[in-house]
Amino acid sequence: MEGYDPAAGLFETNGTGGPCSKIQLYISCRKLKDLDYIGKSDPYCQVWLKNDERSSWAMVGKTETIQNNLNPVFSTPITIDYYFEKTQEIKFEIWDQDTSASEEQGYQTTKIGRLVGAKNQTYIAELMYKGKVGGRGKIIIKTDTVKQSNMQVKMGVRAMGLKSKKSMGLFKTNHPFMVIKRALNYDDKDPSSAVKVFATERRDGTLNPSWSTINMKLQDL
Repeated sequence: MEGYDPAAGLFETNGTGGPCSKIQLYISCRKLKDLDYIGKSDPYCQVWLKNDERSSWAMVGKTETIQNNLNPVFSTPITIDYYFEKTQEIKFEIWDQDTSASEEQGYQTTKIGRLVGAKNQTYIAELMYKGKVGGRGKIIIKTDTVKQSNMQVKMGVRAMGLKSKKSMGLFKTNHPFMVIKRALNYDDKDPSSAVKVFATERRDGTLNPSWSTINMKLQDL
């Protein structure tokens, strides 16, 4: 069938590029190499795309930076067009953000078709560094097919009477924050398939937090 996308049962055409589907990539890492002398690395991910052999690499997205974390779960999805009649290469670069300059943690290059075709649409691979594999941690990419929407969601959230979880001597200290997760379409009943799409700021020293207004695209939910 012309324009059929095996990943979603949907089809679109996008200019002269042929049948395509809009997909979102959710990125996380495990056991990154710690590159900081004090504290832990502050990782972020840059995503680069090459649509065919004649194309050059072009950056298509960048996640937020997560402070002091060697197992980051990024909430910023990367949205790209997947042309399943093309061989599209994609590269994920993990960087440690420093005050003066960023330092490379590692990278992984693959085909978009492999991301979409992975079991449960979850691709796991060892990061590479200077052409070698090992010792830099793993990258995990979860893929979901979405339809674009221009609608925006705006909401205010607060909590009251939270249970205290931490203590330091005679004083208790709490830093509550809230995470919004999205169940991916291939298994809505499996909690482990949900991906983080938003995290509020932390509120220090309170069990009745009120967070800043949340503004999100409907398609991200």
